[in-house]
Amino acid sequence: MNQLAIVCVDDEAMVLRSIKDQLKRFFGKDYYIEIASSGKDALAIIAELPENNLEVALVISDQIMPGMKGDELLIQIHTYYPKIITVLLTGQADTQAIVNAVNHANLYRYISKPWEETDLILTVSEALRRYTQEQQLEAKNQALHQLNEQLETLNNSLEQTVAQRTAELKAAKEAAEAANQAKNVFVADVSHELRTALNGILGYAQILLREPDLNPRHQERIRLIQQCGSHLVTEINDILDLSKIEAGKLELIQRDFHFPSFLADLSRIGRIKAEQKGIDFTYKTEGQIPDYVNGDEKRLRQILMNLLNNAVQLTNKGGVIFLVNSNSLPITHYQLPITKIRFQVEDTGVGISRERLETIFRPFEQRREGSQLATGSGLGLTISNKLVSMMGGSLQVESCLGIGSKFWFEISLPISVKTHPTPPPPQPKPIVTGYEGKRRKILVVDDSFEESYLMVAILQPLGFEVIEASSGIEALEKAITHQPDLILTDLKMFGMDGFDLCRQLRCLPAFQETAILIASGGLFEFEDQKREQNGYTDFIAKPFLVEELLEKLQKYLGLSWIFSPANDPVNGNTSESEDMAIPPGEELVSLYAAAQIGNFDEVVRQANRLQALNSKYARFASTVLQFAEQYDDDAIALAIEPYLPPT
Repeated sequence: MNQLAIVCVDDEAMVLRSIKDQLKRFFGKDYYIEIASSGKDALAIIAELPENNLEVALVISDQIMPGMKGDELLIQIHTYYPKIITVLLTGQADTQAIVNAVNHANLYRYISKPWEETDLILTVSEALRRYTQEQQLEAKNQALHQLNEQLETLNNSLEQTVAQRTAELKAAKEAAEAANQAKNVFVADVSHELRTALNGILGYAQILLREPDLNPRHQERIRLIQQCGSHLVTEINDILDLSKIEAGKLELIQRDFHFPSFLADLSRIGRIKAEQKGIDFTYKTEGQIPDYVNGDEKRLRQILMNLLNNAVQLTNKGGVIFLVNSNSLPITHYQLPITKIRFQVEDTGVGISRERLETIFRPFEQRREGSQLATGSGLGLTISNKLVSMMGGSLQVESCLGIGSKFWFEISLPISVKTHPTPPPPQPKPIVTGYEGKRRKILVVDDSFEESYLMVAILQPLGFEVIEASSGIEALEKAITHQPDLILTDLKMFGMDGFDLCRQLRCLPAFQETAILIASGGLFEFEDQKREQNGYTDFIAKPFLVEELLEKLQKYLGLSWIFSPANDPVNGNTSESEDMAIPPGEELVSLYAAAQIGNFDEVVRQANRLQALNSKYARFASTVLQFAEQYDDDAIALAIEPYLPPT
């Protein structure tokens, strides 16, 4: 690799000498430092240095020079050498020059003359670090691109050379495993960027939907944006779930839940889907089914819904049998009795060939030959298989091509003996318009203008005083100056990241107790051990709901919210309590199924369908859409459950 060089440009010899001496003391060992007395000389030097195996990483230029001004020089450098980092020196508050350099030369930073040596060294260090990181990232992207090209070439050659299929298949398998590992690393690295972009889409959609003057046409279009964003979240979550599982970072959330209702919900959804296809559906139980068990209800539903959906979708005649068998075990778990549950889904569908049985649990594999599964990430069976393993079971399959398939697994669940009161019916969440008491300051730290602007758009209308900082160093300065009540910082930033900022703040007596929230779309950053090491108070995962952010602000600032009069939970409009027309139970099944699995784009589609079915269902559809905007799938399911047809 070529040695990196720093080029300093100034028409004053004394200034050049001073800046070169200071840079040599700190960077002379690792970097070549060159000087130029004019913009013309600087361009010539930049063109010549590569011939001597020197790579220009940074150019520091004075603004006021005879002939070519500093901003004009930096624009030319950015045009012909876009990778070079540029810094502008100016002894005057030349705002136009700085704006010109920022807009047309991608200016990294400017330094006022006379400068402090510490500021100069810190700015240069950060600029060089950024240059190195960008080059490393580009190299990794090129390597990944080359790897993908190699894999594609290999796959093409496998199709062309059938005679050598056995040997080439082994090589392709090894290459695919290596590519899969590279993919997992890549997914982990880019998850923050993906979720950050979605945070902007969904965040602004939530803000716009709160506008009281939106007409129904605009509301529908914004909901469409939100629906598409939610669909992307679902697809990304599938990929991230698999990455978490493979990295050992996904944890099961154990809690008590009503087991007969859980099974009845699944069978109701399965039966309706089967009836829509004109096939039979049978739900059977064997043994004594316990009332309440302790386990991860969400993940267990995810597994069984995937198996039932696949069975119904791929069966055109005959039917599907959903069998649940319970056997008590002579052991206890934390003083709770244990039941062993066998779940089995059997169908008379197209079946699976013996060859494909070995691959159906691999990522992105279609379940059966010649089948067209529902659109999605293609990870359903892979994730289900791994989740069953995490629950202590093993997903098994028997199948015969043209006859049908049978999937089953057994897991042990503790039986809960607690008393569980019936939850109150859900209500739409009121719209927050402000808070009581003195005005609170919040410091928002993010090197992304779009993300920072989004936070300001959420917080300022509620009455918060928002201070913005675009880097960790700037955040430290503004925190000391403004003494905010709460700090909300992004995790991944150039230079000082969110963790570094937390540690620095906790070293200052004034911020020992200040609430610090970290936002990130990353996979694995937020573990209890890292919270203790870095000193942050809590985190919020991107993309986040406005309600989720407000809950954390209320918790850590001790706020009492002020609500919109029409949505006040105490003094709200009495018309909301009047009876609303409810669609027939048969019309609600698809909506209920979508809510059960958290498929919000389908929830929105079904709500709009019901509204179009009859205008008298408009209030009902509006309530469902409000729950959907808040991503409250449990509330939707509980609200319509009493009106479903009997199982």
